[in-house]
Amino acid sequence: GVVPSEMPSRWNIEAHKAQAIAARSYAIANLNKRNSHGYDLKDTPQDQAYGGASSETPQTTHAVLSTKGEVLTYNDKIIPAYYQASSGGKTIQAGEIWDHDLPYIQSVDGFDSNVRKKGHGVGMSQFGAGYLSKKGKTFEEILSHYYTGISIATIPITIESDKICSITQKFYTRDENAKLKVENLKHNDNLSVSINNSEFIALKAPKGAPNTLTYILSPYIKKGENFITFQTTTNSAIKNPVRVYVELSPQDDTMRYY
Repeated sequence: GVVPSEMPSRWNIEAHKAQAIAARSYAIANLNKRNSHGYDLKDTPQDQAYGGASSETPQTTHAVLSTKGEVLTYNDKIIPAYYQASSGGKTIQAGEIWDHDLPYIQSVDGFDSNVRKKGHGVGMSQFGAGYLSKKGKTFEEILSHYYTGISIATIPITIESDKICSITQKFYTRDENAKLKVENLKHNDNLSVSINNSEFIALKAPKGAPNTLTYILSPYIKKGENFITFQTTTNSAIKNPVRVYVELSPQDDTMRYY
């Protein structure tokens, strides 16, 4: 697996969860990066270290499975969540070594000043994540420290409005706070949602609504494992794909559409 190849298996599981989400985000954001060679990513530190199934441990596997399908987003897009072994005390902005800055990559305390710098210094410090997890920080807190203004969300699903379908996605919450994001619903009246096997609710865009709608899920979910099912029941004459995902971040004052 990637996680035990990138981070010592003996470290705290919250660091492993942070690593799992960062690695997953980087991989998805970089699909087709090396398409001309017939693959997406190298299995080395040049992209992501991967030691195969033999490197997996029960704890690192649990970290991967308990964050399954979770990624980092910024402005509703999955980010390439860069990470490195150690920043030597302070991480750097992407523009210091590459051709442009990234708004979600700022220079922050690396929490790794006792470790010699190793790597490009951009994004999450793995030694810093290990230190923060030992101090009781959660993976959400670790990721929010190293990636500015991000959200943790499920991998977006695209639903075709002219096809009948039913898609279920599993997600976990620590504090019963989550939001459903729906893009491009304005011209679609064929999408319903069910949470934890509840009755299906048809999603309708209010008049004058923005392209991305936010639905507060807190009244419908529980701590731990949750399921959300998206369903289209008729073939719509309008081909209008809808993009949906669950944002696992603190509830704000967003208008409650339910």
